[in-house]
Amino acid sequence: MLQFPLNIDAQTGTEVLVYGRVYHPGITDRTGGVDVSALLRAQLGFGPDGSDPAVANWTWINGQPNPAWDGPAAGEADNDEYQVALFVPAPGEFDYAWRFSADGGRTWTYADGPVGSADG
Repeated sequence: MLQFPLNIDAQTGTEVLVYGRVYHPGITDRTGGVDVSALLRAQLGFGPDGSDPAVANWTWINGQPNPAWDGPAAGEADNDEYQVALFVPAPGEFDYAWRFSADGGRTWTYADGPVGSADG
């Protein structure tokens, strides 16, 4: 899921840290920190306002494990958290979302707001 921030209102060129959380049994639930796996991929993407990230031409940036992540302290012991330093690309309105893969990037699950991938 897209954890934070849910909305970005910033000047072009501004750097914003964007966080996403993921759960996948057998991968993210091994420890309370981020469980790095060659199979798990996390990417933050952005594209045209109102577009579908699964079919539109979006730009994707590889996420990095959040070294400060403490799942049990956050009440999400089985989840892992990833982050990206996003530079606001240009004036205008864009959509952004995370996508996660647990099979090395062959298939993706798209995730926006806190409910997951089905809430817009």
